[in-house]
Amino acid sequence: MTEFISPFGPMIMHSKLSDECFNILRANANDSRHEDLDFRQKLSGNIHYEYKINFKTLEHKNLVVNELLSFAKQYVNACREQYRVKRFNEVKAKNLQIIDPIWVNFMRNGEWNPVHFHAGQISCVTYLSIPREINEENKVDP
Repeated sequence: MTEFISPFGPMIMHSKLSDECFNILRANANDSRHEDLDFRQKLSGNIHYEYKINFKTLEHKNLVVNELLSFAKQYVNACREQYRVKRFNEVKAKNLQIIDPIWVNFMRNGEWNPVHFHAGQISCVTYLSIPREINEENKVDP
């Protein structure tokens, strides 16, 4: 299920990857970690384990990229509708681009990403694993 919320500023989209896409990303992320495809010099994070994902097959890469493009298209079209930006035509996937290479962060306690900007208009994050403790923390009302 895809959900759009606007608590402040730009609209936020919450959705889930297909199981196939999720499994491909997770497997390739873990392989990249074991191959030590260190990507830290290209990123701004204060994170020790940041790796470029090296997809094992073009089919896997295309499946992931196409699913991400589908999400980007949904997001842009939802923004267009919410903000009633009628002067733009419906967004087509061919007019969208996914940053290549895709990378993965394996974050540890105390690591963080500083405020930073990306060249594109849309940024996203996909969580492949979340520690149980964080889920428990989110249940506590501050």
